[in-house]
Amino acid sequence: MSPPQLTLVAKESLCQSDKVLARRIAQVFESDLAQTYTSGIRFFVQNGRVIVRGLVSNAADQQLLLFVLGRIPGVRQVVNKSRLVKARVYYLAPRLAA
Repeated sequence: MSPPQLTLVAKESLCQSDKVLARRIAQVFESDLAQTYTSGIRFFVQNGRVIVRGLVSNAADQQLLLFVLGRIPGVRQVVNKSRLVKARVYYLAPRLAA
């Protein structure tokens, strides 16, 4: 997985507290969650409810992500819409000389 990428969605029509919360999430993600293996993580914020979407490489990182988000002041609910990426290992047989 690539380094974490973050997209925060807090529309202009949302209240000021959601915009503040979105900034807090960005700060936490960049500092505390920078070592997690995620891809294209997006946070949608509305009325203290945070919806998380994106790909996470393992269950431990997913649990850490949800735990840390739930501890941010102002977060009332975390809705997990992230998905685990299943690793696939392929074995390629060596070619036989003709």
